[in-house]
Amino acid sequence: MDGAIALPTSLPSNVRVDVGASVSVATVDGVRSAQVKLATEQGDVWGIMYGRSGLDGCDTADARSVTVSGQPGLLSVTADPEESSRKWVQLVWPATLRDDEGVYGLFGWLPPRAVVAMAESMPVVAAAPVVATAGC
Repeated sequence: MDGAIALPTSLPSNVRVDVGASVSVATVDGVRSAQVKLATEQGDVWGIMYGRSGLDGCDTADARSVTVSGQPGLLSVTADPEESSRKWVQLVWPATLRDDEGVYGLFGWLPPRAVVAMAESMPVVAAAPVVATAGC
């Protein structure tokens, strides 16, 4: 990566970093990206994306615009298919419905407010967002 990897400093009380966390790094079209998957005390997965971040399936139809530390973002909240009260939350920023890839992303079985608070605890992206089509 061409920069520091930042972790959120604001974490929900049930989130802990698992020693067995997985990290994947890739370069696509000259853009380096990474994904770190972590765990909650309940064993649920959550993660952070860096470099080139997007919503699952490249589908922004259900995403809504939010602001993260003064920058535009996209927030997607999906109900658990097993009909529990959990929500699958994805946040990508800086990103808009028109340019839906960002530099950072957070995802997991976490409350939407907690995900936005985590995002706001990370450093503000200084550079313009990555604008490219990853080929959905």
